[in-house]
Amino acid sequence: LWTYTPGILRVSSTPSGAKVYVDGQYKGETPLELKLKPGVYTVKITKEGYEDYETRVEVKTGKTAEVSVSLSMQTQTPGEGASSSVTSGVGFMGSVGKRLLVLVGLLLLIIILLHKMQKEAEK
Repeated sequence: LWTYTPGILRVSSTPSGAKVYVDGQYKGETPLELKLKPGVYTVKITKEGYEDYETRVEVKTGKTAEVSVSLSMQTQTPGEGASSSVTSGVGFMGSVGKRLLVLVGLLLLIIILLHKMQKEAEK
């Protein structure tokens, strides 16, 4: 019998209380923590008055995957039935984007410190 160790998917949103769908199935409201089989999932976060947010996330055995999003409010142009999005840019900054930003900052800090140490050694 094949068994697996589940991974954890942690979903949060600003504002909280948004509906969470994983592969099209309703799972609850944010903040939410789910145990899932390892694999790639489509996560959709919806809340009345806000733009829907959708992303794909990989859940790995014994690891925690996080989806944290700041939802953008819907805006309506007078005379238009359809809503258009006010992009906050936060969608890009999911957990991977935030980690990448921290990594770039750390690399810049290391480069600056090494440059200062090199100048001190040359004195």
